[in-house]
Amino acid sequence: MTRNEARVLKFVEDFLMMYGFSPSYKEIAEQLTFASPSQAHKICMQLVKKDKLIKGVGARNLEIK
Repeated sequence: MTRNEARVLKFVEDFLMMYGFSPSYKEIAEQLTFASPSQAHKICMQLVKKDKLIKGVGARNLEIK
């Protein structure tokens, strides 16, 4: 797992615990100082492929596996 993948996974986990729903890609990008939400999306999809996150249908639908 890359450093950025670990950072995203931790942020998503903390956000879910705090708010009860997953963050948007924009919120992930802003909090972790990525260049754009598309970078956050790319990393989230890498985590889905690595079986660390589950991506549901619709917005704000990431879950920790």
